[in-house]
Amino acid sequence: MKFVWPPIAKALDERAQKIAEGLAAADRAKSELTAANQRVEKELSQARNETASRLADADRRAQAIIEEAKARATEEGNKIVASARAEAEQQTVQAREALREQ
Repeated sequence: MKFVWPPIAKALDERAQKIAEGLAAADRAKSELTAANQRVEKELSQARNETASRLADADRRAQAIIEEAKARATEEGNKIVASARAEAEQQTVQAREALREQ
């Protein structure tokens, strides 16, 4: 028994050491996974916020472009109306002159 027990005890100790190392490695991996998940969530949150900000900015730009286009269209419409009135006035003057000449 004296010769058999020390190798068995040594093997049991080595096995217990390997199990303890495996459990420690599993705990480290779990901690690393938790940290990685937290980093991923943080990055996703930042990406969502950035996307929302970009969408809001694009919406503001679109509204500004629409308002600018409306202003230009109104201005162009006013120019067309003014031109038409001037032309109508000129035709009225010409018609009156033609009537006076007759």
